[in-house]
Amino acid sequence: MKEDKEELESQEGSQSTRETPSEEEQAQKQSGME
Repeated sequence: MKEDKEELESQEGSQSTRETPSEEEQAQKQSGME
């Protein structure tokens, strides 16, 4: 379930992060990229 949530957030977060880059979202994006 955790992996599914991360994937969903990765897709939706990609667009949301561009409009409003949240510290939490950015941290998650960096963690997933590395």
